[in-house]
Amino acid sequence: MRFLVITDLHQKRSAIEWINAEIDKNSAEFVLFLGDITDFGTGEEAAEIISSINAKTVFVLPNNGNVILAAQQAATLSDKNVIVLPTKNVAMGIAAVVAFQPDLSGDENEANMREAAEHVHTASITYAVRDTTYEDREIHQGDIMGMIDNKLSVLGDNIHKVGAIGKPGYKWEAKIVDAEGSEVKQGEVGELIVKGDGVMTCYYKNPEVTAEVFTEDGWFRTKDIAKIDEDGYIYIKGRVNSMIVGPSGENIYPEEIEHVLNSNSLVAESIVTMEEGRLVALVNFNREELERRYLDLKDDFTEKMEEVKKEVLQYVNSQVSKFSRISEVEEVEEFQKTPSMKIKRFLYNARKKNENK
Repeated sequence: MRFLVITDLHQKRSAIEWINAEIDKNSAEFVLFLGDITDFGTGEEAAEIISSINAKTVFVLPNNGNVILAAQQAATLSDKNVIVLPTKNVAMGIAAVVAFQPDLSGDENEANMREAAEHVHTASITYAVRDTTYEDREIHQGDIMGMIDNKLSVLGDNIHKVGAIGKPGYKWEAKIVDAEGSEVKQGEVGELIVKGDGVMTCYYKNPEVTAEVFTEDGWFRTKDIAKIDEDGYIYIKGRVNSMIVGPSGENIYPEEIEHVLNSNSLVAESIVTMEEGRLVALVNFNREELERRYLDLKDDFTEKMEEVKKEVLQYVNSQVSKFSRISEVEEVEEFQKTPSMKIKRFLYNARKKNENK
């Protein structure tokens, strides 16, 4: 055994004696320490204890974003070869340890372990303990917060309603209608139409467009595909103009697939289109993330990109319904956009038709 994994050193110096005995017994060259290095005391004390470990290389995985700096400071004070991996939680630490290979050098292991840790994403649901404001969002005590990688992703007052956009506002009405304008049953999907004091009355000096977006009885057609649950909460599924009808007649909402695509760290932007009966994901990749993963990024990157495309395809298809699974991932260097920086979806939906003309 060329390495030793340590997960708890609350005994401090007495534990070091045991560690050194195990190192000598097993001829270990590497020690992987998982945990809060501040258990050792000050940075100087931590550096002194690390220096007393007989291993050739010591990996420190803090597993806590608040003590990474302390670990790095201790590493600079130690006369050992100390490698600090900035693991922010236990999941990242475990992923890094699993990637460790005792037959590789310290530098090679550091690269592999960093890559493994960076691919870990964490999600949690918690309650707000007090009223506050975060990123211009009002949070009230007792609200439910959905966190992804320690960033606020969703917020609601009912755990079963997280993901909804809310209920109609004061003096607002909302309902879901089918293509003929008839109201659908509760929970069914259709177009969201709204009515109320806060809804615009017309497009200025454009009666033709106004007539297109309002029903005869004054409901505004949002062109959002949505559903309303039994408690009146509204869930947006996509846009009327972008809905795709699948080969078997099923309704596919590309925005839902794109939401999953864009949650992958390797993806910067994406759109999903139907081509010859197959769903194709057009993806603008996150070059910065790719360069972090592939430190040896060279001009000839074709083989690696094929691996990345396959990884993204599998990532998406594992999280969407059977009808929404994509068949191909195609790279797009840069999307054409509107002045408001939205992708011109119609250009990409029509590209095959244009190519065949």
